[in-house]
Amino acid sequence: MMYFMIRKQEIILSIKRVRGLTLAFALLMLALPSFASKVPTEPQLILEPGFHTAMLRAVAVSGDGKRIVSVSDDKSARVFDDQGRLLRVIRVPQTEGHEGKLYAVALSPDAKTIALSGWTGWDFDGSCSIYLYETETGTMLRRIKGLPNAVFDLAFSPSTAAGPILLACAMGPSAGLLVFNSKSGEQVFADPDYSDRSNAIAFSPDGNLMAASCMDGTLNLYGRFDGTIKLIASTKHRPGQQSYGLSFSPKKVDGAYLIAIGYDVVCEVDVFLAQARSLEYSYSADTSGMQGGGLIALTFGATSNKSNAQPVLVAGGSFSDNGQYPLVVWEDAGRGKRSFKHQQIFSTIMDIKAINNADIIVATADPILARYDKLFATRFSFLPQVADFRDNHAGFRISTDGRLSNFAFEPFGKSPATFSLDDRNLVEPRDLPPQDTSSLDIINWNYHNEPRLGSKRLSLENYEKSMSLAISPDKNSFLLGTHMYLRCFDKNGNQLWQAAAPSASWAVAVSADGSIGSASYGDGTIRYYKMSDGKLLLNIYPHPDRKRWVAWTASGYYDASIGADDFLRWHLNNGLDQAPDSFPLSRWKSTYYRPDVIGLVLSKKDEKLALEEANRTRQGSVQVANDIRTNLPPLITILSPSTGTSFSGKSVTISYRVRTPSGGTISGMRVLIDGRPLETTRGLGKILAADREQSIEIELPGRDVSVSLIAESGALISEPASVALKYQGSVSQDAFKPKLYVLAIGVSKYQKSELNLALAAKDAQDTVDALLKQKGQLYRDVEVQILKDTDANKDNILDGLDWIRTQTTARDVAMIFLAGHGINDNSGSYYFLPSNADPERLLRTGLAFSDIQNVVRSIAGKALFFIDSCHSGNVMGQGRRAVAVDVDAMVNDLASAENGAVVFTASTGRQFSLESPEWGNGAFTKALVEGLGGKADVNDDGAISVKELDLYIAERVKKLTGGKQSPTTVLPVNVPDFPVAARVTQLVY
Repeated sequence: MMYFMIRKQEIILSIKRVRGLTLAFALLMLALPSFASKVPTEPQLILEPGFHTAMLRAVAVSGDGKRIVSVSDDKSARVFDDQGRLLRVIRVPQTEGHEGKLYAVALSPDAKTIALSGWTGWDFDGSCSIYLYETETGTMLRRIKGLPNAVFDLAFSPSTAAGPILLACAMGPSAGLLVFNSKSGEQVFADPDYSDRSNAIAFSPDGNLMAASCMDGTLNLYGRFDGTIKLIASTKHRPGQQSYGLSFSPKKVDGAYLIAIGYDVVCEVDVFLAQARSLEYSYSADTSGMQGGGLIALTFGATSNKSNAQPVLVAGGSFSDNGQYPLVVWEDAGRGKRSFKHQQIFSTIMDIKAINNADIIVATADPILARYDKLFATRFSFLPQVADFRDNHAGFRISTDGRLSNFAFEPFGKSPATFSLDDRNLVEPRDLPPQDTSSLDIINWNYHNEPRLGSKRLSLENYEKSMSLAISPDKNSFLLGTHMYLRCFDKNGNQLWQAAAPSASWAVAVSADGSIGSASYGDGTIRYYKMSDGKLLLNIYPHPDRKRWVAWTASGYYDASIGADDFLRWHLNNGLDQAPDSFPLSRWKSTYYRPDVIGLVLSKKDEKLALEEANRTRQGSVQVANDIRTNLPPLITILSPSTGTSFSGKSVTISYRVRTPSGGTISGMRVLIDGRPLETTRGLGKILAADREQSIEIELPGRDVSVSLIAESGALISEPASVALKYQGSVSQDAFKPKLYVLAIGVSKYQKSELNLALAAKDAQDTVDALLKQKGQLYRDVEVQILKDTDANKDNILDGLDWIRTQTTARDVAMIFLAGHGINDNSGSYYFLPSNADPERLLRTGLAFSDIQNVVRSIAGKALFFIDSCHSGNVMGQGRRAVAVDVDAMVNDLASAENGAVVFTASTGRQFSLESPEWGNGAFTKALVEGLGGKADVNDDGAISVKELDLYIAERVKKLTGGKQSPTTVLPVNVPDFPVAARVTQLVY
């Protein structure tokens, strides 16, 4: 039976080092094995904000550094190119709990195959599996099954004359290691004689030697002799110390390879000499003065500039120095001078891999994935995508009705914030009632496995750790958060209910009326429960960028801020021998995007009741949630070329495969260049074959491009499959200078005078004036249509939209600016109000979002959309409550991959857009005009990019409005950053 041994002293050490996690603490975060069950087929909601959301476990790197793969407790593997561009996300079959967590990864010598394992299969059939995937497509190739324990490390042998390429795995206690023929999956060697967990395994560069470490301090060396593997030697240099990571030197030294090995709880690194028939201790790296923590990850890196020098030895782990977790570097392969490289890492370093013995890749528990050159300058770094709720027991609070939540984005209460369910936004911290942790005699609740109520021990599972406490205001019950569950007890210590925790329960709270309980978890989510029975009511994920968030119920009804529409996905298992499928929840937006349900679920204390009330007050038909498996969109994969491929001609052939999981036919395909439709394939409607390789030849401009393919199956649209291609032909600068088309609409004066605004028309005029200065600068010409006040009636606006659609070619740029009133009807649909609009007759007089969307989607060139329509006022007509319009859903749709518009919005959530005579504009337009005029040129290169303009507008509006207005920009995932204006004093393109 699968089990995990956790020593008491390890637990105590782990708890003391909250930020510096030992791997023993990582084990503590695992539950005991569950009983085997069938692979679930029902859809599972998963959080996907674009990077890992839990501890990184390991990283693998191809020999040339062009492919990097990371794995995490969040049950995903992510493939990156050498520039840090995310190429794909790979998941294995999973279910709730620990099934699907990935601890180990390896890349084959040719980098075409990824091996993944961890807690993979135990919950399904009582054994674990290694999954092999095709690197460039994410296709599952095969499964090696029947492993007796979880896998903690994987290694491919190099492609040498030593024999067939092998795949070795290091496993949990009493399982030891197994070695397989990587092509056939046949087991060729096993060594179960390990007293504890095997932590690391590696092959020598020539493939003749294999080394493995064991948690009991043992280092084993194996050799390949006449096609067989034999144990050469075994040593235990530091008895009682937990050996972890190991690394072979890139070349032999005096006829022997060096093997460096690190330990978990002590700061020691030992180096051994490994030869065909022997293993000998050679020396230890200088760790004098290094106290606390361990060095669990290490690699041989770049060779110094000294003649005949050996490579540096680089290590890291839970050892900290001045509050950071440095990379420890020794010259001369560990014999020489030691130095600390502080890289702004604030958690345990879990893995380090070298690229060509020069650059290194570092993975941390935060999680962070970073690449450094041989001088330790950062090439790229992915920062954590989750708020860190640790050590903030007192600061985590909720309001009486639960609609306000206080938390902090950083440990120890740093970067405090409040999420307002009414405002649908992150707002300035509010003063909420503190949580009670002392009125009942509860002890040992903070990082202990034996919490007590008086003399009564509270019932927890073996090794379950209590982490947080909140007592209800009436003192009749209390919440106890652990790393496994959220538990509710009565005042006598009897458990009332428990709910599975997605990760560590860092803090808990109970509302003042005692009806709602809440917990902040290690996965960056805040979850709300009904105190009477523990039913999960609502989940909220606040992104650490302090702008984006998503809220959802157990069934998938959701609300999302601008830029967060695709944070939630449906995960569907396809059995154990096929890769799972994954689809954005937003593909079913008409059914599941329900801000009205999200707004009601806490007050109703029941999702079903909230849905029923929302449906009663909603205008129009209501989409019924059916089994999504009967209505799945197609999936498209680009087979070749791969990202990073160069081209020099005028055309490229793209090979691809389309699959329809629900069995529908393929009705068409769109080709996008940098997110915009390719003119020669627009409207492609021929019937395409499914589930077989096909190809299409497309013409490309003479520059670096991103090519995307989108498949259609009736109304169902796939996610884009994209590749970035590099142009190597000759480039004519002048040939690329585009033409700018501008449609600017500003309505200050309405036929219904109660809707009048002060500065919307002026905002449109000032924006046009700023853009006209770009003629002869970034653009060869600027053509403008401006519609103000009475000219901005519905007919004229529709004509203007048709004008910009038909005039803009693939080489051009289109900008649409809207300033005035916008409103949502009772079903949430957005309408812009022309000057002749009647809010009581929206279908006839309002400009529907669908009209705008259809135009933006069909614009051939780059499309930018600026919208400022959230002005205050009683725009809903007599008898309706005056509220700010919510443009979030509209913006997310326009900026989706298939629509491809870059959208700048003046405000988010339910904020109002502010204008002032003092500024002479609305705050948004004031910042926009200043930015276009040159103030947004942050890097002082004469050109203003989308991201630079976004940064300037955000900071300027925040200053102008005192933080009351938060403009947001969304750049579609398949649209690279590009210049939108030139500083008028300098000609740049």
